[in-house]
Amino acid sequence: MDPFVKGQRCVVLADGFYEWQRQHGEKQPYFIYFPQTCEKEEAGGEEWAGRRLLTMAGLFDSWRPPCGGEALYTYTVITVEASKAMDWIHDRMPAILDGEEAVRMWLDYGEIPAMEAVKLIRPTESIALHPVSTVVNNSRNDFLECIKPIELGVKKVGVLFICFANS
Repeated sequence: MDPFVKGQRCVVLADGFYEWQRQHGEKQPYFIYFPQTCEKEEAGGEEWAGRRLLTMAGLFDSWRPPCGGEALYTYTVITVEASKAMDWIHDRMPAILDGEEAVRMWLDYGEIPAMEAVKLIRPTESIALHPVSTVVNNSRNDFLECIKPIELGVKKVGVLFICFANS
């Protein structure tokens, strides 16, 4: 039976995700994420409320390999047609659950039947994005430069230093 029908809904948390836009024969990566939020303080200023994780609708399952062995637990992120905020980069995007109520409803398979939950699966405009360095093209790279905004059209010029030792 289908995991969706069985109520095997989950939420996949992430800082964000990447998509690549093809331009002039090259692919430019973009980091897509929830905008970070600020809260109003009583004194009239704003204070950073912390990182807001991206909440993507997913499905999970457990199955055994045909050749036997232990159960494998898997999940998948549901995708939808891209929102207007990012359809110029890619035609698909993860189904993003925007807000605590949407997350609660998606996970509450006992109270929210599949046909109601499916209404939560739609493109969202509540995202932010910016171009990032092509260092993200290597999955082994996991450092701040992977999400740091870059300015398009600006080429970094490398500098070569040559040292001569006196003998």
